[in-house]
Amino acid sequence: MPSPVHKLSNEQLICAKKAFFDMDRDFSGFIDREELTMMMRALGQNPSDDEIGEMIAEAEGGSDGDGDGKINLREFLKWYATQLQKSNDTTTDDVKDTFKALGGTAEEGMPKDALKNMLLADFDLEIDVDDVFGSTQGTHLSQTEFEAMMLPDAQTEN
Repeated sequence: MPSPVHKLSNEQLICAKKAFFDMDRDFSGFIDREELTMMMRALGQNPSDDEIGEMIAEAEGGSDGDGDGKINLREFLKWYATQLQKSNDTTTDDVKDTFKALGGTAEEGMPKDALKNMLLADFDLEIDVDDVFGSTQGTHLSQTEFEAMMLPDAQTEN
């Protein structure tokens, strides 16, 4: 089964291309082991040779990968988009976990008082939850309202 295609916005595409060409130090049109290692070290990482090999294999993965041990632009863009999606998924999961940690459930929502009390006790913030979250009904904040506020660029699911 082919992996899902993750689309990049124009801004993300420009950023990804810049990153690729910045890493392609010898202007070969590929990112090789040495270039990837240099980039990772510049980011403060010290990957092992095996980890570099795994990153290259992951980037080359799928039906478009050619398995030559170098990352071409097409492979890099697919890999970059996949990494962004993983990052977005983690963020969404984090927000859902926070909602649950504050006593929220998909069925009943989160008690607004619990959120207000936590913000006041832990952060010394007096916040009108109804105003901030655009909520006007009841004593609970729905998971959709919470996710929409915490992930304004994401589409939320229940």
